[in-house]
Amino acid sequence: MITLLEPRDRSRQQLTLVGGARGNRRDVTGVDCRILRRPPGGRLRRETVSATAVSLWDMFESGAYVAEHVEPLRESQVQPNGVDLTLETVFEQVEPGRIERGGKTIGERRELESTGGVFSLEPGGYVVRYGERVTIPDDHVGFILPRSSLMRNSCMVNTAVWDAGYSGRGEGLLQVHHEVELEAGARIAQLVLARAEHSGTYDGSYQGENVE
Repeated sequence: MITLLEPRDRSRQQLTLVGGARGNRRDVTGVDCRILRRPPGGRLRRETVSATAVSLWDMFESGAYVAEHVEPLRESQVQPNGVDLTLETVFEQVEPGRIERGGKTIGERRELESTGGVFSLEPGGYVVRYGERVTIPDDHVGFILPRSSLMRNSCMVNTAVWDAGYSGRGEGLLQVHHEVELEAGARIAQLVLARAEHSGTYDGSYQGENVE
């Protein structure tokens, strides 16, 4: 059983672990928790609830925090819960790649030409490169989500997990389901950072990618 203390400011949707080590952010999802609940003007009372029924931690960082780990950056890119990433360029794969148990080969691709800085894309799959250098800090993991305007134009950005310690100008898979025009420098995705424990930091082949 884990004991948690409900905050007086219930709008925060956060519970504090009581009796644990300082800085402990243990995942208690699915664990029965003893809640010390204080009704307005009343005494503390104990209730047992499932951790799945409450939001336990402020898991994701603010946009202001994320902005400290992204460059270059315009003020308009900083959102309440993350930072918008812009489109630098678009690639189309032209040769097959190969994923093996012990390695990988990225298929050859060509960089698409823009007209007046605008990429006109037919339905299909593309690889996009973001215009910002991102550094994922220790004790965090990064996620990329598409901006809603991109989805409303029948497009989607897919990406892998961005591990702690990664730094570079990352890439993502752009799925286009209807013709669309994307201007270089347009905001197409949003980076969010969540607190996470980890063993070691990223030291893979994409470390420092696309950085001059």
